[in-house]
Amino acid sequence: MKIRHISLGVLVLLAPLGCQRNEPPQVQPSATVSEPGTPNSAPGQSSQSQETASTEGTRPSNQGIPPVTAQYEGKVNDGHYEIVIRTAPFEASRHVVTRSGYDTKVDGRYAIGTDQTLPQEEIVEFLFRWDNADIEVPPRFWSDCYHPFNGNATDRIVVRKGPDPNSVYLLLGGSDAAGTYGAIWILRKNGKHERLVSNEEDPVNDLLDAIDGDESFDLGLWKDADVVK
Repeated sequence: MKIRHISLGVLVLLAPLGCQRNEPPQVQPSATVSEPGTPNSAPGQSSQSQETASTEGTRPSNQGIPPVTAQYEGKVNDGHYEIVIRTAPFEASRHVVTRSGYDTKVDGRYAIGTDQTLPQEEIVEFLFRWDNADIEVPPRFWSDCYHPFNGNATDRIVVRKGPDPNSVYLLLGGSDAAGTYGAIWILRKNGKHERLVSNEEDPVNDLLDAIDGDESFDLGLWKDADVVK
């Protein structure tokens, strides 16, 4: 199986589950990475929603991957959403790590985005707000997704209008090389979120094409994806 490798930076949002093709208006954030204290942001908008995005990070002297804070916000219908994802260098001492053959598990869950190695980057915070109200996104939806940004969130995330009025799709192209994976979050105002993850060639390449600007998605390719509800 050959999956196209991705460079530092990729993430996106998807269409309603069960649809074969969907072409929602795209909200393409122009995320940048800057030194702390000088965050950058750039607006992006479509006919039905608009969004701003910013990221910031700095490379610590003793780690290969810097922490990143990626923030996305915009309007969907009459609602305003905000998504904040913070990463940090992986600290094995804070977890239970087990390895068996080709598999690495952290705290009992398969470490998505790794390739026979320990993780180097982990998500430490995942915030979702709707109309300034905090909507919990439990760790089971994100704590096993490693190397989401590889120290640089630029071009890794796309946010789109969700399948119902009070929701958004968040798509991520995570890791690289043999660890490459695609993740789709459906984040809802009512807290009934969903997450799909796959490292299979067809769905991942379809996701990467969407990140590169192809507005169509074939959700039928994700029928065998790992789903968390």
